[in-house]
Amino acid sequence: MKEAINSVVDQTFNEWELIIINDGSTDSSADLANRLSKNDSRIRVFDQANMGLSAARNCGISNSEGGIIGFLDADDRYLPDCLTTVYNIFQHGNLDMLIASYLYFKDNLNLHRHKFSNTRVPNEIFLKRNLAPPISHFLNKRIINQIGGFDSTLNSCEDWDYWIRVGKIGAEIHTSSEVLVAYRYVPTSMSRNPLVMYDALTEVSRRAGKPDERLPNDAPHNHEVDLDYPSIQKKHLIRMLGVMLHQGKEMEAAKWYFKEKKVWNWVEEDRDWKGLSSYLSWGYFFDPEQIEKLLTQTVSDVAKFFKLLGYLPAKIQYLIKLIFEPQLKRRNHLKYGKILGGVKNKLGWY
Repeated sequence: MKEAINSVVDQTFNEWELIIINDGSTDSSADLANRLSKNDSRIRVFDQANMGLSAARNCGISNSEGGIIGFLDADDRYLPDCLTTVYNIFQHGNLDMLIASYLYFKDNLNLHRHKFSNTRVPNEIFLKRNLAPPISHFLNKRIINQIGGFDSTLNSCEDWDYWIRVGKIGAEIHTSSEVLVAYRYVPTSMSRNPLVMYDALTEVSRRAGKPDERLPNDAPHNHEVDLDYPSIQKKHLIRMLGVMLHQGKEMEAAKWYFKEKKVWNWVEEDRDWKGLSSYLSWGYFFDPEQIEKLLTQTVSDVAKFFKLLGYLPAKIQYLIKLIFEPQLKRRNHLKYGKILGGVKNKLGWY
């Protein structure tokens, strides 16, 4: 939490307010927040008793005084010029929501930079997928006043549900190519509970194709949409299976796969399995130690999973190369250098 707070205090932009929601914490974070608030009037602390993430964000929104709202979780941080850049973008454009490019990190290691282009986002894009973690989003408070708060009945994916509403109401949404925020990989977070997250993904996807009663009657994009639910659910499940396999639960993953396949009656293509490697699992693991661990422990678990699904050894080896291709290519570059490693990669020798 201290790192997150310091990332606001150290901003090049000074006209900010930081609203800290203490949601029944049992560590020293509440004491830290209260101590900092006494020394800086821009920091305010509100207490609530274990009401959850959505309720915490809603409390922060309702007590905010600023015109632009961002969502900074305790594990994440803003980069130094973040608020200056966000303010300038909103000042020079009639925006309702900005989605900033982000840095993905673990401990002191930067895993990945996800960069968007500077462009307007189609309102319907959120119906099928989320684009970025919550910290990347900045909203004009006028749009928040129209769509209401986050849904506290959801145990996960409440942010995606919110962006869908932003799109349905016809908001002006842009992405920024500047990396302004840092999102921390936390293996023990709620987002790493694949069963809980899959249920939430399923519910949010179901809502996406239906008119949303929480929105005003004149919301221009709030109508029924014919979505390919089997394909959407297949993508959801494969990403969650990747999380489960990364946890070494290949038997549980196989049983879950067969159960959902019976429900949705889908047929997998080879490229679908690349979804096992996502930001929720091992998609951005590229340093030498991480690669070696993946190519020993995780590859073995994935191979066992495919064997349980009935795949033959040759097919399993092909899928392993397909799924772990980014890490295998990276290992060649590390081992043989850029030129020779590049040649090996072009020849498929990895």
